[in-house]
Amino acid sequence: LNKKITYNTRVVEARWNDDSKKWIIKLKSETDPNKSPWEISANFIITAPGVLNVPVTPEFKNSSKFNGVACHSYNWPRKGSENEIDLNNKRVSIIGTGASAVQILPTIVDQVKSVNVYQRSAAWAPPKFDYEYSTETKNRFKTFPILMRFYRWYLYWFTEQSYFLFIIRGTKIQKKTVKVLRYLHKKMIGKEPEKKELVEKLTPNYEPGCKRITPSDTYLKAFRKPNVELIT
Repeated sequence: LNKKITYNTRVVEARWNDDSKKWIIKLKSETDPNKSPWEISANFIITAPGVLNVPVTPEFKNSSKFNGVACHSYNWPRKGSENEIDLNNKRVSIIGTGASAVQILPTIVDQVKSVNVYQRSAAWAPPKFDYEYSTETKNRFKTFPILMRFYRWYLYWFTEQSYFLFIIRGTKIQKKTVKVLRYLHKKMIGKEPEKKELVEKLTPNYEPGCKRITPSDTYLKAFRKPNVELIT
């Protein structure tokens, strides 16, 4: 397929031609500014960039006065690049508590001096229960491939059935699921009396499934750190 793929090219426009019954697609090179845009025709268009492929940077009042380094998580500089951000012993702010923030916070918390997390609404972040497969387990899968096949089917159906835990409100299983998730949130944040307010702030006031669920084994635990502050 590689010889049929055109890289570093932006789709500027796609319009339907009713006479030819084809799509007319206008393209532009991302690497050659001197190359004029060109058009191709196609019977079908399959758009597969995902819905989060264009970052949106919010407008903040007086943001131009900020003299530090600001970066959208979508454009996070690659490690070792000339634009790499040095976070060692820095004061950092994370705006939002979406999927990117859930990954970023536990990754940098032990590296920075302090980190403020600005939250508009809490996210459901139950544990992923990730673990490393032991050498013994991997050898069993290698020796008996049928075991790995059964295990893959187990993971598939376990994940599929979880959809029904949220889809119908008011059922016993849905209420039990919410109860379990609230317990897991409290367990990861801390059951100490002084953590009560933090638990309330980090536990969503909407039911699971209304927004994207962002499982993590480390996100909520990061708020136990003394250098992390939640701002709501």
